[in-house]
Amino acid sequence: MSAAKASVTPRGIMTKITSEEMAADILNPFKDVLLKGGIDDKFLIKQLKSEFRSKEPKIIKIKGAVNPESLPRGYKIVGQSGEVIHCADGGQDYSDGETIIEYQVKNIGVSQRARMDVHKLRGDYPAVKQSIEFPDENGKPQDVNGLEIATRLAYLLNEANRRKNESNGSNTDSESDN
Repeated sequence: MSAAKASVTPRGIMTKITSEEMAADILNPFKDVLLKGGIDDKFLIKQLKSEFRSKEPKIIKIKGAVNPESLPRGYKIVGQSGEVIHCADGGQDYSDGETIIEYQVKNIGVSQRARMDVHKLRGDYPAVKQSIEFPDENGKPQDVNGLEIATRLAYLLNEANRRKNESNGSNTDSESDN
C-alpha cells in the first residue's frame, strides 16, 4: 500500500501521486528535461526506425575498367585511375588503372544495438537489482526501498544546502566585523 499525496500541475490542477511515483521522480530527474528538449516517445520511435534501416558504404577496388551500365543496382563508380579506352562498338572498356566501386550494406551493428534498446524499453530483459545501502547509527548497512532512498536523498540535499547557507552566512558576518 502506498500513501497518495496531492500534487499541483503547472496549470494548477490537483492530482494524486503515489509515494513510488514521487520517489521515481526524485531518482530520475532527467525525464522532464528530456521531454522539454523534445525527446519524447514519438522521437525515440522515429530514431529507432532510422537505426533499423541504417546502411554503411562498402568500397571495392577492381583492376581495369568497368562499364557503369553493367553494374548491379545500388553500385556506383566513385573513381577510376589510368587511361580508359572505350570500344567503338560498345563492347568491353579497357583501362591500365583501377576502378573503385561503392555499394551500401545494412549496418548490422547499429541495427543490433537498436533492437536491444527496444527490448530494454519494452522490459523484455530481466530487471537488474540495484541496491543502495545507507549505514545505520552503528555503521551497518540497512535495506531500504525506493521511497526511503528518495526521502533520505531529499534530507541529505536539504542538509547540504543548510550547511552551505550557514557557511555563506558566517563568511558574511566575519566580513562585516572588519
